[in-house]
Amino acid sequence: MNPNLEFFKRREERVLVGGVAFVARELATAADLSALKDDPDYSIKVLIRCIFMEDGTPAFTDSDVVDIKAETSVFKMSELVRAVHRVNGMDQEAEVKNSEAVTTGG
Repeated sequence: MNPNLEFFKRREERVLVGGVAFVARELATAADLSALKDDPDYSIKVLIRCIFMEDGTPAFTDSDVVDIKAETSVFKMSELVRAVHRVNGMDQEAEVKNSEAVTTGG
């Protein structure tokens, strides 16, 4: 890979949940998020599009939405959700700290 492209590479984060390794991968474009913005299952579908197995295969598909909503533990899924937020720059805690630093001049 051209070393100049390294900066633009999509961010990834490996996440272990219950002994299973998943990879949270940044969405390719902002349009990926925009296309889902009016979907009532927005959060779940973002998760579906960002979580992969280590071999690169999707961990979930749109056909899993009903089961994810009905059968999953929010606590167990929270690690995946936080990783999706981090790789996509949606880490709210970091955003708050950054905005406080700008506001206070720190």
